[in-house]
Amino acid sequence: MTLLPELCLPRWKVRALWRLSERDSGHPEGDVKGSPSSFPYGKVSGLDPDLRVITETTESPYVCCGYCSTHMACWTAEEGLTESMFEEAHEIRSAAGRSHNSGSNATELRNGASEALGIDLEAIATSEIRDQLEAGYAVSASLQYADLPDYLKVQGGDFGHGVCLYGYKGADDLVGYFDPLWPQGAQGAWTRWQDLSPSLWSDGNHATTTTQWTKAPPPPVAEDVMYNVGPLTTHRLAIVRNCADIYADSAFTSKADTGSEGQPLGFAGSTSTAHVVIKGDLVLYVRREDVLEIIAGDLEHA
Repeated sequence: MTLLPELCLPRWKVRALWRLSERDSGHPEGDVKGSPSSFPYGKVSGLDPDLRVITETTESPYVCCGYCSTHMACWTAEEGLTESMFEEAHEIRSAAGRSHNSGSNATELRNGASEALGIDLEAIATSEIRDQLEAGYAVSASLQYADLPDYLKVQGGDFGHGVCLYGYKGADDLVGYFDPLWPQGAQGAWTRWQDLSPSLWSDGNHATTTTQWTKAPPPPVAEDVMYNVGPLTTHRLAIVRNCADIYADSAFTSKADTGSEGQPLGFAGSTSTAHVVIKGDLVLYVRREDVLEIIAGDLEHA
């Protein structure tokens, strides 16, 4: 099998490239009609913490969608924040440096959250959103409003819009959607990823939290250490993306190796976020999205 070569770039260079395609959100048109008329996949409930909508509709014009969405994401990251746009959302806007009533972009939202609240958010690719949600983090996302499914819309028009995504049901591929155009305190809506994803803007126009106020990020489990497993023969092979990070633990805290084009690894199973691979005499972990495919094949490990 021949895999297309991939360019290895450090994350900071990738983020710099993403900035070239950043766009402004926060210029809605038309009248807002309140909450959606239906919730075909149900309302979001039972999350910890129990996020509710922080609305932008308590002042006019409605141009604080990005700030309210980032406020909602930050609310899940640090205990003690208010649920009022006039507090943290406006503080994020002021710290970001853009004047009121003129929208925002993703870099300004991240900078504003860091400067005003001391909460760091990281730019992510669209393909990374579900993994972050499944891990319990929130995402401040940018999208094209006209491309949303009708059941999420509360007004007409086409404009760049900011929302908060929080919660994920892997079995049904449902994402928790919280829209600042909805009323204050409203519950989010579960939406299918396949319905939402066509509206999402390109990589880097989204930002994820990196902390949670109800629980600390999971530490590596006791078994997640590099240890000798040989001799052993695996009967399936994992084709890992070129340049992908390979870790010594399933929490992805200790990098042990890097994926190499054309070098299959022994496949030994999966967790909710990682595939377990064997290289030589080591048990290692790679993020699910970094495994291109799993194929049949025997591989002997010393």
